[in-house]
Amino acid sequence: MQERNVILKIRGGIGKVVMSMGLCKAIKKQFPKDNIITISAWPIVLRNNPYTFRDLSYNDLAYFHDLYREGKNVKTMFHDPYEDDRFINEKGHLIQVWTRDERDKIQQRKTRSIS
Repeated sequence: MQERNVILKIRGGIGKVVMSMGLCKAIKKQFPKDNIITISAWPIVLRNNPYTFRDLSYNDLAYFHDLYREGKNVKTMFHDPYEDDRFINEKGHLIQVWTRDERDKIQQRKTRSIS
């Protein structure tokens, strides 16, 4: 199976970037061959994270298409857990909602590509 770039765009402040570490770990655990590329306002928080391949700021996107998208197998994640019904209705902790939702999306996409 071809390796895939998972592009995780983290909208928001430093707190959400810190919480995304749990999401990166969960994705990497389930899909160890995928390269996780984060885009956020605080990439320094994720630098040296063993679960991410690259950590970019919004200012680092000049060659983004050429380096990480063109001709590559790509999965994008732009979901904001603060806008999720499960979080709004207090049916799950923010990190649980975020992690579960993104893992489900990746699994659905992998299932579709296999069949």
